[in-house]
Amino acid sequence: MEFKCLYYDEPVGECPPVQEMERLRKEIRELKERMEKMDEQAIRIVRAYILEHLDKSDEMPVFEVFTVWKSKVLQNWKFLLSSTLSDGMYYELTYNGDKKEWYLDAYKKFENRRIQKNG
Repeated sequence: MEFKCLYYDEPVGECPPVQEMERLRKEIRELKERMEKMDEQAIRIVRAYILEHLDKSDEMPVFEVFTVWKSKVLQNWKFLLSSTLSDGMYYELTYNGDKKEWYLDAYKKFENRRIQKNG
């Protein structure tokens, strides 16, 4: 007999033990919290970099920093971030989990060109 387990969308033969599901829920919650902390830290690092490199004679602009893309492999993280400033900058931020270090690369977009297929 096949039935739907409350924990799954797909029909399964039997549900995992409740204790196992609670452990998995806790693990997922903790992972989400770690991910949110890394996201916040990456945004703070890029925001600080931007503020450090703004022209001090200009009025302080209001802007947001946002994550375009991110990936986590083993203990390492990679972020691509940008801001709402119209300066064409984007930032690559890498976290080395072995050394507990961040690395920041700042890039300027010069052109976006469409390349047509030949033939």
